[in-house]
Amino acid sequence: MPIQFITPKINVEVLRRPINPERLVKRPKIIMKDSEGREVKTMMRAKVLTGHSEQDGKPIYRHLISLCPQCEPANPNKNCPICKGRGVTELFTNFEKVLTVDGEEISGGISYWIQHEDGTDEQTNKFPRSDVLKVQMEMPRSKLHEFYFDGGWDELESPIKKKKGEKVHNKYVEQQLYKEAERYVVEGIIGAGKFVKSESFREWFFVCFPTILDNGKFGWLIGYTTCKIEQTHLMDVPIGKEVEEEQKIPAKSYLPDLKALAS
Repeated sequence: MPIQFITPKINVEVLRRPINPERLVKRPKIIMKDSEGREVKTMMRAKVLTGHSEQDGKPIYRHLISLCPQCEPANPNKNCPICKGRGVTELFTNFEKVLTVDGEEISGGISYWIQHEDGTDEQTNKFPRSDVLKVQMEMPRSKLHEFYFDGGWDELESPIKKKKGEKVHNKYVEQQLYKEAERYVVEGIIGAGKFVKSESFREWFFVCFPTILDNGKFGWLIGYTTCKIEQTHLMDVPIGKEVEEEQKIPAKSYLPDLKALAS
């Protein structure tokens, strides 16, 4: 549906088109195996409330073990009149995650594997959490609009320490950050690198650039991304005479100014 696009210089009718991000990072399928090489799966196990602790009043749970007498344990009947397809006869109030192999609970001896499309497996591990934001590449600031920041944003701030009961920022760090911010602005560049937010199988690209305001403030923004913006509705640059838009006569309103409602 067309909408109006208005700036201080133009007023035109346009179509909105959703952006389709081009995924730079293809997430592999990660599976878990036990010490015998069997695939491990995570399942939710129901628990029931048995009471509350006398000390702090916190709830006490036990595992749900009452199975429906009319259903097979591995194949509950969705139309069962007793359990209504749950496969159990007791109501549960909480869940917990457990690791199982063929439905049997296991503990310990877990390894992680990348499952490739050709059917082969390759052992791996989780990325450790990053403790360094290292810019590995600098590029023109004009590239900034090409990134699809699906991982959110952070701000940088200098460390804080208490001095005579007051919180004081590290002025040396701020001086270094501002010096580099000036260089980035003068050279018209942004920085990029890799970062892991927490111990996991997910790794991000980060893009950083400074903000310097006229009121004497400055800062650094960090955006996290795994995608680039793929524009599929680019238009040809007009050549020759400009096409004049048909002038449309607006409808004449007979209502008074909105201020009349408040009088």
